[in-house]
Amino acid sequence: MVRHRFGGIADYVITLGETNAATLVPGTPVTCWNAASGGTQYVDLVDLDGSTVIAGGELTTDAVGALPEFLGPDGVRSVYLDANGGAGPRRRAVAVDVGDDLTVVEAAVSGHAAALNPHGTGIATLADTAANPATADVKGGGVLTYDTTTSTWRPDGTTSGLMGWHAALAGRHYARATIVALGDSITEGQGATAFSSTWPARLRALLRHRFPTDGVAGGGRGFIGAASTGTLSYTWPTSVTGGPDLDAGWGPKRYAVFLDGAAPADTLTYALQGTAADIVWGRSEFSGSFRYRVDGGPWTTVSTGGATQDGMLTRVDLGASGPHELHIEAVDATFKQIIAGVVEYDGDEDAGLVVHECAHFGWSSTAWVGGTTAPARWPSAIGALSPDLVVIMLGANDQWAGTDPAAFRSTLSALIGALRAATVAPIPYPPILLAMHAARGDGPFAHPWSAYTTEAHAIARTDPMVSVADLTVGPRFPDQATSPSWGLYADAVHLSDTGLSYVADQLAALLAPR
Repeated sequence: MVRHRFGGIADYVITLGETNAATLVPGTPVTCWNAASGGTQYVDLVDLDGSTVIAGGELTTDAVGALPEFLGPDGVRSVYLDANGGAGPRRRAVAVDVGDDLTVVEAAVSGHAAALNPHGTGIATLADTAANPATADVKGGGVLTYDTTTSTWRPDGTTSGLMGWHAALAGRHYARATIVALGDSITEGQGATAFSSTWPARLRALLRHRFPTDGVAGGGRGFIGAASTGTLSYTWPTSVTGGPDLDAGWGPKRYAVFLDGAAPADTLTYALQGTAADIVWGRSEFSGSFRYRVDGGPWTTVSTGGATQDGMLTRVDLGASGPHELHIEAVDATFKQIIAGVVEYDGDEDAGLVVHECAHFGWSSTAWVGGTTAPARWPSAIGALSPDLVVIMLGANDQWAGTDPAAFRSTLSALIGALRAATVAPIPYPPILLAMHAARGDGPFAHPWSAYTTEAHAIARTDPMVSVADLTVGPRFPDQATSPSWGLYADAVHLSDTGLSYVADQLAALLAPR
């Protein structure tokens, strides 16, 4: 509490003189009260120095009848002055520093109103008041499913939008529960220091730890592309020799090597840790044969000619769980062989939980659906992985390219449609989770990041099988330009190991059944 200042040049004691003229009265005792009549006298008055007590709380007017300045009791902003020994009449006086207080309060209120969530209110305490814009998950996540029956966002995560994934997770003891992570360089892990530090890899580890599988001690790394699509921050876990052509139209990452058997033959080598592997390749009328062997053993030849089909799988038995080398080599010098990558298993061929990284560096939603043959071909490679959930993290490159947010929504919807047309399990198609990360920091851009997250929500609003993991909702994920950014970023666009782990932590919490 503070004492407020009273009195000054405008406060006088007067009396009516001859002919009723107002006359200033010097040397008059004045007391302060808390009411216009009756009440209690304030005796706790001090001089302006803040320490000298005014005896008995009695003030005395000066030689011209002016009331001296003084400090009132703590927290008191108005008093009733009595110059007649307490008998009245009394007149109300307001502290002269109230105006200063109001100036301070106005400044504080303005700053408070301009602040983002100034009270630090948790999202869990907020209630949805409208279907649009969407509200945040009540458990602090951001997964929102639009309920077309009630025309509202349901934040409990248990509607049909994610039920397919939850059912697959519950059945992991009897069949593989599979997530496909499709995206750009953020999903491929530019900024990470190792393949095991990407957010799909960290998500896989977190889910396996939280949801162990009977009879499966760990599991393999899932799909490993034949080559990086552009990530340079860590060493890609394959070795390619011979300089094969690279093609952006095949495979789960829309990236494949075209092995050539002309001497010296192109080769692709994997250092695997597990019990089995699937070689993922493309069939074409103009493709030849490749061969493979494990740990220097005998060769097995695979013919890849025939009607065009992406996502062909050849199972390879690696032997007992442990380190193994899988060597793939071109055979045909006339026709090239299309190799997209390998799926690694470690005791989880028929059960367990896996997250496949299927990302393409630098790509936007437009790039993913582009190409004259791509929409009809590459989604089959995603379908071959039998996803129970597809997580799509795109938008950063759309914003960089200045793509209109409405066009982003259109191409993202087309991408979802292409995936659904090619996936066969589960029936009718797996749920889609649109994961929206925080804004990149190398702007300015033609459109704010919020415009793209809004379009993601718009898709979910009309499609009950699409949910949104909006990491920009609430105080969850600081933009790259925000200070401090807590070591979450490796550069103006990409996440560090810490940032990628943070994304995985958020998604792991969101994907757990409620």
